Amino acid sequence: MKQISKQDIQVQEIKREDFIHLHRYFFESPAEYLNSIGLKFPMPGEAEKFQKKWEQLFSDRDKSGLPIPVLTVLYKDRPMGFHPSTHQIPGESLIMHAHFFNSELRGMGIGTVSYVLAIEKFLTFYGYKEVIFKTPKQNAAPIKIKEKLGLVASGEEVIDWPALVRPLQVTVFRVNLSDIAILKSRVGLV
Repeated sequence: MKQISKQDIQVQEIKREDFIHLHRYFFESPAEYLNSIGLKFPMPGEAEKFQKKWEQLFSDRDKSGLPIPVLTVLYKDRPMGFHPSTHQIPGESLIMHAHFFNSELRGMGIGTVSYVLAIEKFLTFYGYKEVIFKTPKQNAAPIKIKEKLGLVASGEEVIDWPALVRPLQVTVFRVNLSDIAILKSRVGLV
């Protein structure tokens, strides 16, 4: 396995120039891959809707200055994945996700470090009190990351969101600001 330096891993709010990677991930990944992680393959016409939605999000951010709760994962200053969020309740909680489009860099520990950096940013800069993960049981890699971080599952449930191929059994994890120091220590960031 290739050795990585934790200092080479960063997360930042998504920029317009990062959007192309997000778009390609959801609209150019093989259907088999998206289905394997529980996501539906996009229907015709959805790419244009997705593009327009994001153009509006960037425009709104430019006008208001309010951040978009989607983080780009950088490795050696180059985008290689994202930590988007859904189900945001401002000042309270959000559900964090992870998507790494550069498959050559998967399995090297970048996700483990970027999870911690993203959690910290959502809890501090974005002002949420809790980051929630609802990780499909079928997705072994993200479950392993949470285990490596020492996160304890707070339960299980079935989710049935529009983007999913079918209802999915998920393991739920919850993280708050008091957990950050120990998480950073576990990945060698302190």
